Amino acid sequence: MRSTRNSALRNPLDYALGSTARTRVLRALALHGGFVNVPGLVLAARVDPVSVRSALRDLEALGLVETQGGPRSRLYHLNARDSLSGPIRQIFKREMARWSSLEDGLRLAARELGPRPTAAWLFGSSARREDLPQSDIDVMLVADEQHLAGHVQELRDRIWNVRSPLARRANVTGMTEQELLTLPRRHPRMWSNLRRDVIPLIGKMPDELLRELRGDAR
Repeated sequence: MRSTRNSALRNPLDYALGSTARTRVLRALALHGGFVNVPGLVLAARVDPVSVRSALRDLEALGLVETQGGPRSRLYHLNARDSLSGPIRQIFKREMARWSSLEDGLRLAARELGPRPTAAWLFGSSARREDLPQSDIDVMLVADEQHLAGHVQELRDRIWNVRSPLARRANVTGMTEQELLTLPRRHPRMWSNLRRDVIPLIGKMPDELLRELRGDAR
């Protein structure tokens, strides 16, 4: 059966959530809770200005967004008078809480390792916010050589107890402190990515940790 166009009046969410740009702009407005200008939405939604303006026009036409001010100082906010505004806010808040629950669970699992590892980071596409539905959640564990293998296996086991279905996609890898010390020379591209993209679960950020391991922390 061929797909047919749906009614925008009856099913506005088909259109409001039917593109990445509109979904991101709607999310940014819902989580902000107040008035936002286009530059603010560009930063919050991580969408280019042309796409933001196009999304705002569509969302305003659907009655989900209201504007205030003139052409040069126009502000936008979620239309509180629309009956969908409350549920829209809630679904985006729950979406944010879903990720926070996973991150907190991974952090707690890493903290419970003993003796405590040197550091644990989220890295890769999930840390860069570029992951796809099938992407792994990459976790890097840094520890001394004596405990690394045991820590990696224990963290993998503990992650199975994290109360989030997303935790099953965690992929734990390990690196000794000595490997981290030589990483900038051995794999400069990987080191550059770690410096730029990690989300710390425990321990220090890569640059600070490297300085400490070298003995030149300031």
